[in-house]
Amino acid sequence: MNALDDWLKRQWAVTPEAFSVMVEGAAIACRGWNLGAVDLPGIVLVHGFRAHARGWDHIAPSLAGRFRVVALSLSGMGDSARRGHYSRGQFGREITGVAQACGFDPAIVIAHSFGAVPALLAASAQAGDISRLIVIDCGLA
Repeated sequence: MNALDDWLKRQWAVTPEAFSVMVEGAAIACRGWNLGAVDLPGIVLVHGFRAHARGWDHIAPSLAGRFRVVALSLSGMGDSARRGHYSRGQFGREITGVAQACGFDPAIVIAHSFGAVPALLAASAQAGDISRLIVIDCGLA
């Protein structure tokens, strides 16, 4: 095995807490790391298109030493409930709903690709709930 294989093996060996949060009538599936450390700031990880919360399983353990971390599956993706209608604004409310349910006040949000626009909408609509927003690999044009 090489160093990357060893690192991935260690990351994936950390078992997250699985739970769901009800947001506007839909159960949003979440995976949490170090959530009991209420004195630490909270990070919400938002996935890209056709992805889900488990896509952060190799990253979240590295963040959990200094933060409480939750990864969510947006509605209609992963293990989250389905809705009759979807919008990026709805996805944004799911992000802040999960952050609030986890007691992240305010939250740091890290969003990848498709998840970036909903995170930007959430940060714009509820600026007091998000202290920092990190966007990865997103076209905004």
